[in-house]
Amino acid sequence: MEITKRIEKVLRSVFEDENIVLSKATSANDIAAWDSLMHMTVIDAIEQEFAVTFSFNEVSKFNTIGDIIDCIERKQ
Repeated sequence: MEITKRIEKVLRSVFEDENIVLSKATSANDIAAWDSLMHMTVIDAIEQEFAVTFSFNEVSKFNTIGDIIDCIERKQ
């Protein structure tokens, strides 16, 4: 399964919303329930899914799903 689809599955679970559809351009602003409190839950769930750990510096640079995908690809 491609990275985008795996992240989409994670976000559908975290937000309990099967209608979430992602692209590399998707940002937190595109998902109504994705606020600053949910952000760390999202990051934690993605880290678990891909068995990676993001540094604070990496997370602070995530603006889109594409940024997260690029970081995961570098770590794999």
